[in-house]
Amino acid sequence: MGKTVSLNKITVLAIVSFLSITLITFFKSALELEDAEQAYYSQWLRWGYDDQPPLYTWLQYILNIIFGTAKLSFSLLRGVLFASTLLLLYRFSKERIKDIDKANLSVLILVLVPVYIDFTFRRLSHTSLLCLCIVASYYCIQLLLQRKSICNYLIFGVVVSIGIMSKYNYAFFLVTFALVSLWDKELRNVLLNMKMLISFLPTIVIVSPHLYWLLGPDGFQSFLESSIQEKIAAETESKEFSLLPIAIYLKRVFALSFPIVTLLILGVLLKKITFNVKKLHWFSKMLFM
Repeated sequence: MGKTVSLNKITVLAIVSFLSITLITFFKSALELEDAEQAYYSQWLRWGYDDQPPLYTWLQYILNIIFGTAKLSFSLLRGVLFASTLLLLYRFSKERIKDIDKANLSVLILVLVPVYIDFTFRRLSHTSLLCLCIVASYYCIQLLLQRKSICNYLIFGVVVSIGIMSKYNYAFFLVTFALVSLWDKELRNVLLNMKMLISFLPTIVIVSPHLYWLLGPDGFQSFLESSIQEKIAAETESKEFSLLPIAIYLKRVFALSFPIVTLLILGVLLKKITFNVKKLHWFSKMLFM
């Protein structure tokens, strides 16, 4: 009975979030930037759009066919992604820590991640899909640690492929997974298993056409580079090396991590949290990496 009640609480939270994201659209006088971009790009099916992979826009294209090109269509997709992330995070937490109360807490603690409960809740597009893919990837790893079956490796390959097609930043997760596999025996056994070759099959089928379009003879690579450069650094007349972009980046990282870091420090000082490097499990190593 306890598990059922807990699951219902998370489900209710996901439903309320979905409805809130969807209904808040009707109080906006105009589309926000990312929704406006999708209103333009989702008119066509292409292998890539601006400096992002195409998957999110493909999903938006489908919703536009069903509900029309309207504010409701754009909020629906964001609502589904946000609610799905909450539900999948809860499911992963139950598998990982085997404690219903802590699994609930792992979902509720997202309130300490401002960019998630603010930007992702009301306007982000590709980043919302990326968040879902990251949680799905962790869940697949947990399944592989429990059972290294062909089916689980195939599912992992599909999730990785979807992650790559959701946002290029997904590469940071793959790098982290590879590096921690050198450190952690459990992950190393997952990565070096011959069945891992099965995971590459979905990548070849799903990702290869986009990569060829991006990096091929008439590829989109040059436009992608210029678009990224325009977004991450303001153009200046001086070509001298500057630490300002790095300082701005570090400031943003500090602002995002401050709430959680503060709680960790307080937990250590109050002796509620202890660290034993020798007993760190793979998930903690992924966090530190």
